[in-house]
Amino acid sequence: ASAGRSGIWRTDCLRAGRVSGAMGEYGQYDVPGVDTQVNFKVGQPAPSMLPLDMIREAANAKFAENDPLFLQYGHIYGFPKFRASLAKFLTERYEHDVDPERLLASNGNTGALSLICSLFTKAGDIVFAEEPTYFLAKSIFKDYNLDCRQIPMDEHGLDVDALEKALEEGPVPTMMYVVTTAHNPTGRTLPEDRREKLAMLSAKYKFLLVADEVYQMLTFPHIKPPPPMFTYDKEGTILALGSFSKILAPALRVGWIQGAPELLKKIADCGQLDSSGGLNPVAFGIVQKAIDMGLQDKHLDQVRETLWTRYSTLAKAL
Repeated sequence: ASAGRSGIWRTDCLRAGRVSGAMGEYGQYDVPGVDTQVNFKVGQPAPSMLPLDMIREAANAKFAENDPLFLQYGHIYGFPKFRASLAKFLTERYEHDVDPERLLASNGNTGALSLICSLFTKAGDIVFAEEPTYFLAKSIFKDYNLDCRQIPMDEHGLDVDALEKALEEGPVPTMMYVVTTAHNPTGRTLPEDRREKLAMLSAKYKFLLVADEVYQMLTFPHIKPPPPMFTYDKEGTILALGSFSKILAPALRVGWIQGAPELLKKIADCGQLDSSGGLNPVAFGIVQKAIDMGLQDKHLDQVRETLWTRYSTLAKAL
């Protein structure tokens, strides 16, 4: 089952400081409290699952450092200590070696997908996605005037045989977007054999495969998902997107893009990053400390247990 962008995240409300509905002055959505409605549409953590104390501890530790260059325009790929900490964290969680030189720090999966669309596609290009797919990904494709065509799913996720047939018949897309683990909105997880074939088709037909892996580490505690998509990438045609929005806190706007150096270089060389000096370096520093101090691991374990408990409670009640 999917653990994010679903109502299981949002099961209690902010009962104080109401400025604009239930989310106070900071929230994006006006979501009723559970005493009024249990909302299964808005995918955001319950306020009780936002680790304010942990973020405060990590931020205090980072700002206790004395190098003022932390506040300078940042390293375009994300500063090396952050990427080293991230690679170590991912290596342990994925149980596969992650190379920090194959990581580029992003401002979350939404920003990463938009950036990729701006650099690897042009108006009118064909993009494949699952049917159904994450509805806001389709909004991004619309922003760039892309022709989104959808490939059916079955109970095991994307129908890779239907994808192969579509590719054989043509036209071949410039890019394909998939959510491989705890798919949004179906909750399905693509099995290993299909992941391998999907990567093979990307290489054979030379289209960019963008794997949204925001839920790769958010399966329930007793469920081990198949390996992430980078482990199947033999030809450098896959960009995998990860985010701290679901595993730490959405407002940090911190994530990563994982892929072949040639693909990452095209992103790093773009004018937006060249001008800005990276996307969110201060937040990268806070997350680096959260990882190094063990706070990220502690929180992620708690989140997975909490989601499983809430799901089990809901399932029993139904």
